[in-house]
Amino acid sequence: MSGGSTGRPTGLAASHARPAVRVVELLGPPASGKSSVAAGLAATPGVVVLKEHRRSDLPALASSVVGAWPVLWTRPPAGVGRVRWAAWAGRLGAAPRTVQRRRAPRTVVLLDQGPAYTLGRMEQLRDDPLASDWWQARVDMSAQLLDVLVVLDADAATLAQRLHARPKAHVARTLDEVAAVDYLDGERARCRLVADAHEAAGGRVLRLCSQVTPVAEIVATVAALFETEPAPGEGAHR
Repeated sequence: MSGGSTGRPTGLAASHARPAVRVVELLGPPASGKSSVAAGLAATPGVVVLKEHRRSDLPALASSVVGAWPVLWTRPPAGVGRVRWAAWAGRLGAAPRTVQRRRAPRTVVLLDQGPAYTLGRMEQLRDDPLASDWWQARVDMSAQLLDVLVVLDADAATLAQRLHARPKAHVARTLDEVAAVDYLDGERARCRLVADAHEAAGGRVLRLCSQVTPVAEIVATVAALFETEPAPGEGAHR
């Protein structure tokens, strides 16, 4: 598979040498298996899925938007309104506080469209003279917040076939075959960019190919990280 992951987990040391994972995010292009893996992990005792924000998160979100003034001066990408652009900035800045609200002893917080996803949607900021420092600071924050970033992948042709085979609407289903593959290759590149930036900032990344690895095996691989006890003298979360 060109430009993607192999079936063997990469980028992560053996789980017995690491503290137990307590905060994890799934990242991947459309149809890479995120929803299926998230559903499998959500059925694991002690796992709390964080996707929708609560009313109690609003103060943190609002203050994060105010603190993201460099972003508010930039032009959003085509198709993204300024309200959504500001909301993404707020979600990024508030991520540590919203995660902390869900954490409890022996609980794993599983982020669906968490900071890594949002960094990908806002990737143009990394080259923006006004906001590149802001973007990199949020990469550093994400690398510290997440115990592991799990990146799922498959080649673009496989992703396109999956999208056309399921009833859920998606923009790629409106494109011809060549355009759909180009679009999905772009999404894959976006995920790789964020994962590479995450690793460069010291974050832990686990890359898995859903094209050759069954969903049940991916779920078991990630869930095994939740069961690892901290090494002597180490906490469960950085």
